[in-house]
Amino acid sequence: KQWYQRRVRGTRQRGVDLGTNMYDGGDIPVQYRDAIGEYNRAVDTFLGLVLALTAIIGIPANVMALRYFIGEHVEERKKIRGGRSNKHYFTTLYILISFLDLLTSLTSFPVMAVLFNERQKELYDSKIFCVIWAVLWEIIPEYSVFLVGFLSFSRLYSIYRTSNKLRYWCIKYVVFLFLAILISCKVIAPFT
Repeated sequence: KQWYQRRVRGTRQRGVDLGTNMYDGGDIPVQYRDAIGEYNRAVDTFLGLVLALTAIIGIPANVMALRYFIGEHVEERKKIRGGRSNKHYFTTLYILISFLDLLTSLTSFPVMAVLFNERQKELYDSKIFCVIWAVLWEIIPEYSVFLVGFLSFSRLYSIYRTSNKLRYWCIKYVVFLFLAILISCKVIAPFT
């Protein structure tokens, strides 16, 4: 917003007319003003209710899935004494996916609070909270999608190579490598 104000002020002082089609005398370009627009309580309430419904369904469902897959993981570890089976490999991926989906449901609460509170920004006044929430809001869904794709690729590989065991260390390296790449692209790259 400050950039727009300096640009508009500077061009007006030099006698340059920006034209009514772009700025229309305000600080925000006309094409964006409708999107930012005026507060619409009905739309905000509808969006808040949709987010609340997804959270009401998503949180218990993901907690149940997480409990089930952790139980399967523990059972599998008790049965296997030497090596790990492919079931252990896939159960670990399911645990990670369920956990990330639970976090996705939980990160919608600040948005719901703002939508139901007439867009008052009490939560977003803290710069630390904004940075942490924005990073989680960006990274968690992409990371979850990556894990689902990795799960599909692993399933395909296990069908193609039925005699081979999937290596458990592969999950650790691929998952942490993708997380490092994602964090560096989303967090570090914009500041350079």
